[in-house]
Amino acid sequence: IKSLTDEEVEHFLHLKWIYPVCKGIADILPAELSALERAVNGLAKKYAVSYVDINRQLAEAQSELSGYIAQLDADAFSANAFNALINDLNL
Repeated sequence: IKSLTDEEVEHFLHLKWIYPVCKGIADILPAELSALERAVNGLAKKYAVSYVDINRQLAEAQSELSGYIAQLDADAFSANAFNALINDLNL
């Protein structure tokens, strides 16, 4: 070891410490990027339907339900309950 030049020592230190760290980072990086890509794709699928679309669909369903309830024949007490339900749906 004492006969090694500074360049040789630097080279061996590089092989012993720097190269394994760089190789480890290079080996881990593709797996981590792949995991990140899968997570982002999962989130994209989970939130594919936007909040605006959900609200629009909810409004359409409430309107349709209100129309069905309005078509029901009922006594005065039930009609009042149905009207209250329709008013609650039309928030």
